Amino acid sequence: MQPVIEQAEAAQQRANAYARAGDHRAAVDAGADAERLLRTVPAGDENVLTVLSSALTDLSRHLSRLGEHERAVTKATEAVEIRRRVFAGDLEVGRLYLNSVNNLAIALSGCGRHQQALEMTLEAVTAARELHALGMIDDGLLAFLLHTLCNRFASLNRSGPAREASSEAVQLFRQAAEQDPERYDPELAMALRNASEDMWNDGDQPGALELCREAVDICRRLAGQSPERYTESLVTSLQKIARQLSELDRDDEACVFLREAVTRLEPGDGPLTAQRADDLARSLLDLGGTYLGCERWADAAHASERSVTLFRRLAQHGHPQPRDLAGALSNQATAWYALSRPALALPAALEAWTIRRTLADAVRDADAYLQVALAAHNASVPLAATGRLDDALAAAEASIVAYGRAGEPVPEHVHANRASIAGLVHDHRDVSRA
Repeated sequence: MQPVIEQAEAAQQRANAYARAGDHRAAVDAGADAERLLRTVPAGDENVLTVLSSALTDLSRHLSRLGEHERAVTKATEAVEIRRRVFAGDLEVGRLYLNSVNNLAIALSGCGRHQQALEMTLEAVTAARELHALGMIDDGLLAFLLHTLCNRFASLNRSGPAREASSEAVQLFRQAAEQDPERYDPELAMALRNASEDMWNDGDQPGALELCREAVDICRRLAGQSPERYTESLVTSLQKIARQLSELDRDDEACVFLREAVTRLEPGDGPLTAQRADDLARSLLDLGGTYLGCERWADAAHASERSVTLFRRLAQHGHPQPRDLAGALSNQATAWYALSRPALALPAALEAWTIRRTLADAVRDADAYLQVALAAHNASVPLAATGRLDDALAAAEASIVAYGRAGEPVPEHVHANRASIAGLVHDHRDVSRA
């Protein structure tokens, strides 16, 4: 029996090594080998059950990363059943039990079964509170599960319980970070960002900004110590606080944070990885839009052009982001038109409109049609300015139709734009007949 267990553990280690290298298919295959070996041993042996539950938990995680969520749920459910029985009589296996229950919640969430995922996370939190009270787990693990619970409540639009869980998670992460900042400062920053979003959604903008600034400060310190590990987290914090400031019409302040994000992501002499290129493209997209809010047209055009270039490069390498590309093109078109360069604005506006229509045809929801309406209106303006009046009128009318499909009232300036272009078309036809 022992050689079989050792072979299974070796297969499990290979699976985890593949997962760390990003080869999730190989991880699943090796994890399945570990499970198959353990199934050959007669059931009931406690040592075998312990190893089997660990192998099933890991295999479930590998399957989730591969997108095979239903299989992940099956494996995770069996792992939880095994560890639940053991945990009932032995609190020493509490960490393993919590890991399995949380893993099952992740798999259920991946299947869209959010209520069941919430129930599993609540089970994990209840057990974690018991273990925490006995001193068997630290503040950090309970805080992590509460942070996860916050996300589960949020996925079900239960903002009140989500905020309560988020607030408690922040408090516990603060305590944990005081004892072990190297381990828990990154988790504290993550929890602060989530708590900031909860506060913002509840209408407490000053409190949200305060928490987000704290997250930025922590991430700056971490990125200063280890740029490779923490730049991404810092950029996420910078983007979040910039968006909050923009929503408060404090675009000048938002630009400062977004420029820092762009500077942090610039490749310098090193390679620009796909993940960093994506982060840089999104930061430039946000920066371009924020420059528009400041009426810094030339800066907006430059940032948007760089963003468009990066999104095109990502698409060429198998990472298309059509919504973000359309947003960057729209920003670019708006900036060029404001700079009295309608001929440069036109191709960007038309491409953005085409992308938005393609996306709307695929999903057919209100938000997608609203984006079509905005893009069509945005295209009608440079079309008219470059003398393509019939096309401009068609775009203006398409904008009005798209507002109707989105279930939104048509803004007055859109009606006025359509009427103005219709007048130009009428005058042009009169001149032509004369």
